[in-house]
Amino acid sequence: MSLYDQIAAMDIHIGNPDDVIASLQTDSTLARATDLTVQSHSIDPPHQFILRSIELVAGAVAPALGWVRNAAAAARYVA
Repeated sequence: MSLYDQIAAMDIHIGNPDDVIASLQTDSTLARATDLTVQSHSIDPPHQFILRSIELVAGAVAPALGWVRNAAAAARYVA
């Protein structure tokens, strides 16, 4: 079994946004999902790398899957 087959067997979606979108679109669980949990890196990268990964999920992956931002959440701000 290849490394990619092992990763897929564990429901891990990894790669650039297009790779993650394509992988998630083939996952039958997506239709029933209400939340998306993200682990941006398995190591301790610089803070800006983590933020960039979160931005890519929020700005590219989630919208491509049809997920939209809750209007009430948009009105909240974190200080």
